[in-house]
Amino acid sequence: MVEGVLLYINGKRHFITSVHPTMSLASYLKSIGLKGTKVSCGEGGCGSCTILLSHFDKFKGRIVHRAVVSCILPLIYCDGMAITTIEGMSTNPRQLHPIQQRIVAYHATQCGICTPGIVMALFAFLLNHPNAKVKEIEHCFDCNLCRCTGYRAILDAAKTFGSDYEGYLDDLKKTTHTELEDFVAHSVRPLTSVDYDKDQESASEGTVIKPSMTKRTPGQKFSLPQPFPKALMDYHYADKLFENPLFSSLPKTSNRLLFRPGTLPSLLQFLDTHEHCRIVSGMSEVLVDKKNRGTFPEICIPVGSLSEMRQMELRDVEVHGKTMPSLFVGGSITLSETSNRLLFRPGTLPSLLQFLDTHEHCRIVSGMSEVLVDKKNRGTFPEICIPVGSLSEMRQMELRDVEVHGKTMPSLFVGGSITLSEVCEVVDSIVDPEVSDSPSRSVEPPPSEEEERTLSTLSKVLYEYKSRNLSVESEPSTLAPLLALRRQLRLFASSQVREVATLTGNVSNASPISDTIPILMANHAIMNIYTKDSILGWTVKDVPLREFITGYRRTILTDNDFVAGISLPFAPKGTVVHEFKYARRLEDDISIVNGCVSLNCYKDESGHIRAKHAGIVFGGMAAHTKPQIALEEYLMSTILTAATLTKALSMLSSALVLPDCVLKAIAEGVGEAEAQEICQGLRIAGKKKRWAEMCGKESPTCEGAVKEEDDDIESFLASFLSESMTDRRLHSISKSTVRYDYSEDKGKPKTDPSKKSVNTTTTHGNKPHVSAERQVQGKAEYVSTMSQPSDTVIAIPVFTNHPHARIVSLDVSKALEVPGVVDVVTREDIQGVNAVGVAIQDEPVFIGVGDECQTVGQILAIICVDNKDAGIEALKEVKVEYEDLPVIATIEQAIEAKSWLFDPIDVTYGLDGCSEEESKDLNKKHE
Repeated sequence: MVEGVLLYINGKRHFITSVHPTMSLASYLKSIGLKGTKVSCGEGGCGSCTILLSHFDKFKGRIVHRAVVSCILPLIYCDGMAITTIEGMSTNPRQLHPIQQRIVAYHATQCGICTPGIVMALFAFLLNHPNAKVKEIEHCFDCNLCRCTGYRAILDAAKTFGSDYEGYLDDLKKTTHTELEDFVAHSVRPLTSVDYDKDQESASEGTVIKPSMTKRTPGQKFSLPQPFPKALMDYHYADKLFENPLFSSLPKTSNRLLFRPGTLPSLLQFLDTHEHCRIVSGMSEVLVDKKNRGTFPEICIPVGSLSEMRQMELRDVEVHGKTMPSLFVGGSITLSETSNRLLFRPGTLPSLLQFLDTHEHCRIVSGMSEVLVDKKNRGTFPEICIPVGSLSEMRQMELRDVEVHGKTMPSLFVGGSITLSEVCEVVDSIVDPEVSDSPSRSVEPPPSEEEERTLSTLSKVLYEYKSRNLSVESEPSTLAPLLALRRQLRLFASSQVREVATLTGNVSNASPISDTIPILMANHAIMNIYTKDSILGWTVKDVPLREFITGYRRTILTDNDFVAGISLPFAPKGTVVHEFKYARRLEDDISIVNGCVSLNCYKDESGHIRAKHAGIVFGGMAAHTKPQIALEEYLMSTILTAATLTKALSMLSSALVLPDCVLKAIAEGVGEAEAQEICQGLRIAGKKKRWAEMCGKESPTCEGAVKEEDDDIESFLASFLSESMTDRRLHSISKSTVRYDYSEDKGKPKTDPSKKSVNTTTTHGNKPHVSAERQVQGKAEYVSTMSQPSDTVIAIPVFTNHPHARIVSLDVSKALEVPGVVDVVTREDIQGVNAVGVAIQDEPVFIGVGDECQTVGQILAIICVDNKDAGIEALKEVKVEYEDLPVIATIEQAIEAKSWLFDPIDVTYGLDGCSEEESKDLNKKHE
């Protein structure tokens, strides 16, 4: 068994022997002093923690560079890889990288939290696409959020690296105010040191801005600042088992003799001279007995710190006359460590299957992005997690023949560890072999056995695709499912997430709002599953995706079954596919409602258009993605006419009823009226489009959508094969300019506000702010990047989760036993006044046993820990018992319950000396 993780960070070798299986790469970078990688959302959604991940892909035969988010990337995933962070962008500390130079020169930073991620995302994209165009560069930032700059300055700086930048400038001049044409060329030109004070240098690091650094070179090729390590070129991925790092804690309570040995020999020596000893680990049962029964062992010996008792490893044991691998769990390994902290990474498929034979409740993953998001948001982790991204059997991508509708059809098989970016790469190459700069795009003759080992998987797919005489030009409808999937993936998460996430993982999660499942299900994709048979052992079976998902995040997979890949069949001639997605935000957002319609049409003997096969699937409308079987059968049983589509709409409206929560979510984005129409099935993806549009008609009704006398099937299908809704929704390239004042008198700008165009921003002076250079290098310091001072703890609050209740009991004993917990502070620990407030001290600091909580989020306790992971574990061990009280949510309920913020003030009117009746009359007049 091999232990430890080997990786290179900015050219330096790192071998980590003790790795927590849930530690993210971002956490490790911070622990070794690399604070340039900023963590903001912690969920892979903002892109501020983007780094460059490089490894030699044996299946592609080349070094692969990927921009990934490090906050949800496990450290163990990076085994055998090279990492470049913002600190490693330039080998010369006095010289910025050209990308960093451009960001500074174009004023593209403000607070600077997002800046390192933006620099790394652009660097990774240009590293892989040296001939990228301006539009392509603009879309490479789909994962990077910035709340300060408004993106204009960032995009202006990035676009200067486009191969068609000169043409972009020409177009920009044409769309800008006439009087500014001569100015635009000056305002958006690449900036040089002439634009700075002649003697100006960086106040922080002495970095000199040189003209040669900032001069734009279209198609300029970048390379890694440090050469890719030779030691990683043929790295062997062996079996590795990772467990929780060892913690030791001294029990806080004892009323008799307690001996904690430091070594196993000292324990044995002590036992030789003492009797009636009780050997324990966590002492939880001992403290319970002390509290409930008043008993305590005569001599208690906690052995949790002994290394011999803290072992957890694979050992061979004899079972039924055979030698089998087993998981040995030491006497001091806690339940949380065995159930929530074991990670095994197999080196080969046989070792994976052998491990699964002896272990239950395993979760097999590839990129682990979903696992770390669940850990952060829900505090959960699989009992046993097994990443299989390095297995060659899971990295296959090839053309396979599958059975669909009783016919053998070619399909694209995507292995379980093939990322979404690789799927896009293959589809793009099939449609246009010249779409990428990658040298592996060329299609060569059949390889020899030696070449087979290093030939790119992409080249193999392209060669077999052409060898089967398949042609996009001659029959585009055959690729309709693949093209629909490719269009949908443009809106799936972000480029950084797509570099790690897999198609198999997205489908296996069985989310009801998965963006890929409707397309795959509508086009009859097939799941390739490894399953264990009691007689035959491990077998591989094919299961249609429609039978794979059984409920909300539930599939037919039994314990330890796993998906090896997915086959997406090519479509028969005459197939049209229309996909859609509706979300609050166009890119990098989860769906509210999505779906796919796939029709295979033909002309019968009478000249009528019919649907031979139909696939209609919607997600977000129920607990899991569902095909509309009744509607599919109806469309395949009748002629496609206007009346047919009218009835289809009626059936769809009856079958699809959005839940109130989904309808409310849609209404927040488009308004209640439009949300109602979406609910009725009359609009798709939030657009004012009807089903009639699938036939190319812009009619408010379905009448005339398909004419019965229309005998031109080619024109009928052409409307389906036109630009998809996804393509129409992608924003066009942004255009804006900025004008600078180069006058010597900085206080008096030369610009004339009357001549300023609507898309032009004016700034006074062209000198970057003083923090810009530190920000692009990741040297800017923030509270979140500061190291935890020595002799300090992290405070994790325990909040109430009932709006109005009395605290019956609060048990923190189990939380105190979690390794890494220093103490738990509660109401009983407050000796003075337990209240705070600005004017009136009426807000309790802690809610104690017997007190009433008035809202969700009041503090019950503070858990003091030396690491955040311990805090998450301890939170789960705190037990709170509530007695619910009536909830006061309205003014009327508050008046009825006499729940006042202050005692009511009664104001009456009257005059001195007036009678009581006169006072009542005066008060009535003022009511």
